[in-house]
Amino acid sequence: MKTNLPNSSLLFFLVIFFSSIIYGQKTRKIEIYNNPFVYRGNVNNQFTTVDHKYVVGEYQVPYIFETGLNYVSQKEKWGWYAGLSFMMEQQTFSLEFYAPAEYYVYRPTRIFQYNFDSYFISYKAGVNYSLTSKIQLNLGISIYDQIAPWYNFPGHKSDLSMGYKYEPNADPGPHPPEELLIAHYNIEIHDGTPYSTYFIPELRIDYEVFKDVCLAFGVRSKFWTGKFDYRFIAKVDGYLDETNQIHQTFHESKIKSQGLYTYIGIKYDIPIERWTSK
Repeated sequence: MKTNLPNSSLLFFLVIFFSSIIYGQKTRKIEIYNNPFVYRGNVNNQFTTVDHKYVVGEYQVPYIFETGLNYVSQKEKWGWYAGLSFMMEQQTFSLEFYAPAEYYVYRPTRIFQYNFDSYFISYKAGVNYSLTSKIQLNLGISIYDQIAPWYNFPGHKSDLSMGYKYEPNADPGPHPPEELLIAHYNIEIHDGTPYSTYFIPELRIDYEVFKDVCLAFGVRSKFWTGKFDYRFIAKVDGYLDETNQIHQTFHESKIKSQGLYTYIGIKYDIPIERWTSK
């Protein structure tokens, strides 16, 4: 399995080093968390750049889950944290092909579905501020390295020809020139730039419901764009008429790293003094 752990790990340890200089060792703890993310907004509108009424591409809302731990150093109300996490993202994409006119029918309907998972290692660092004894505000940045994409296709290209049979009673309008029209599609599916690093800021509010047990309300967003900010590309081109063979692009989309995500997770704090005290 190919892995990619770039120099972001160096940045991670530098943050820990300099933060230890700024803050003396006061209250220290390890926090363990589990966060299911919710993608905000219309996924299809954000990912699709070219669409067509005869070739419909649809993305399901991705399932994203992250688990990890942070080292936290607290000095009165202010503190800092740094840690590691593992994140999994599951995505489903489908292509459906329709007849090119009302007076054509096509059997069976062609539907292609692609399922793929992506796995990330994340380095996290940030600062926190205690608003009250139970509420804490956290602001930081996460550096995500994609380590292994698992797709049900290693890279998919196919030529698809479909016949549309003319039904005389299906439409009272003008008849097509031939009884059978052949549509040809070239489908290209590939994984874009799978081994990339993403810097994503994150805001989180912790609310302590029981001793050392908190609910975490968070939001993260990558709002800027980059040249290689995509992990999956789908493109369909071809023609609808065998006689004319006028080529056009019917669908094009990319899964981008931009987006707004929210979550409600759970966090458990383990004071380090609990381990070191007798």
